[in-house]
Amino acid sequence: MPKADLVRTGIAGLNDILPGGIPRGNVILVEGATGTGKTTSGMEFVYGGAREFDKPGVVVVSEVSPDTGLVTRAPERRVGKGEGGVSDEESSE
Repeated sequence: MPKADLVRTGIAGLNDILPGGIPRGNVILVEGATGTGKTTSGMEFVYGGAREFDKPGVVVVSEVSPDTGLVTRAPERRVGKGEGGVSDEESSE
């Protein structure tokens, strides 16, 4: 069986927990309690991809309202290499 094409996370220690990285082409859902580092980890992964490999990425953050049960979505943060290095911009979409 061929070895999977893995994407290194760029997050210290995470590649040790995963079997060398995340299989290329996968979509990853990270969930957990408030303040556990989900958004920070996503931004670190995307920032590392932009900085190290010139690959853009998007982190989408959403939450469920405890009052209504409706899902709300925060503005997307897009990270990629622009003029002068890595840039971080909020999407207006």
